[in-house]
Amino acid sequence: MAIVKYRGINAVFDPRTSKWVCGDKNDTHLGVIDDSVVTQYDNQEEWILYTPFIYLEAASIDEIEIFIIPGFSNSANSVAVSLTYDGVTFGTEYLIDYSEMGSYGTSFIVRRLGYVSGMVGFKFRGVSTAKMAFGLMRVTYS
Repeated sequence: MAIVKYRGINAVFDPRTSKWVCGDKNDTHLGVIDDSVVTQYDNQEEWILYTPFIYLEAASIDEIEIFIIPGFSNSANSVAVSLTYDGVTFGTEYLIDYSEMGSYGTSFIVRRLGYVSGMVGFKFRGVSTAKMAFGLMRVTYS
């Protein structure tokens, strides 16, 4: 998996437009720093979120519920969720849809993730243009 780094370089403030203008590390484009979008030079970027490990002694994960606060989105977006037991290798990704047009306060749920014998961590991965914030994760196990 390639890690995408921030492409902006040498930002300067333009007093005529009251905006920060910066160059592009990859080519000759000029860009404006804009906190209303989550793209770089109009390209979607992948984001990854790793959770801390939780200890579930001989338990079965019945459900993971994530409460999110998405921003405005022009289309439906998806998140891939996977588990890890050692922090290095990850299992099968489960794909969940979130952030439909006009949907601001929402959550998504993954069910029946299987048996866990000890420590477990989660990875959330997606590519989108929508801004969002993860508010709360609830793990239901038995």
